[in-house]
Amino acid sequence: MDRRRAVVADQRALALDLRIKGASLRDIARELSLSGPQQAKNLIDGALKDIPSPHVEQYRAEIDERSRALLSTLYPIATSKARPLDERLAAVDRIVRIDRELRQLHGLDAPTKTEISGPEGGPVKLDVDPADEILGKLASLAADLGAGAARQEPQPG
Repeated sequence: MDRRRAVVADQRALALDLRIKGASLRDIARELSLSGPQQAKNLIDGALKDIPSPHVEQYRAEIDERSRALLSTLYPIATSKARPLDERLAAVDRIVRIDRELRQLHGLDAPTKTEISGPEGGPVKLDVDPADEILGKLASLAADLGAGAARQEPQPG
């Protein structure tokens, strides 16, 4: 088990180092012979959890600075009418990707947890399930019809 942990720790360190140097998740997965970009992301996330907070902040600052420099280079290309459309679209695509990574880096895309509560923070009280209510009415109607049929005597004919 210790051998496995050592291998994972080494992979995490390598993945984080490659990411700091600007490698994409796809490149990291290829370099480390991983199954795909998601596994590379998981290694990096694991590495970040193991690193003391000041180092994580330094990593974020470095990525943030590099990304903003790229954005400042790409934005004029994306907005220039003099550039060919395919260049502008490629720049826009890259800007969107960088923006997505910045949002993830700063935790802006983290799922939000929403909790709904009733009065004074208590449980939400729900009325009867409409399906149960309908079934109850049908059962009552069937019982009434059955009782009515039992009360009626057959007519001689």
